[in-house]
Amino acid sequence: MLLLNFYILYCCILTVLAKVLNFIYILFTICTVVFEVRLNCAHRRLYKNQNEASYSHR
Repeated sequence: MLLLNFYILYCCILTVLAKVLNFIYILFTICTVVFEVRLNCAHRRLYKNQNEASYSHR
C-alpha cells in the first residue's frame, strides 16, 4: 500500500515537472522569437538609416 502511494506521488511529481518544463520551454521559445524579431527590426532600421545617410551624402 505504501509503495502504491509512493508510486502515485512519483507520477504526480513527474507530471507536474513535465508541465513546468513544457511551460518554461514555450516561454523560452516565445522570448527567443520576440528577441529575434526585435533584433531584425532594429537591424533593418539601422540599415535603412545608413542607406538614407549615404543618399544624403550624394
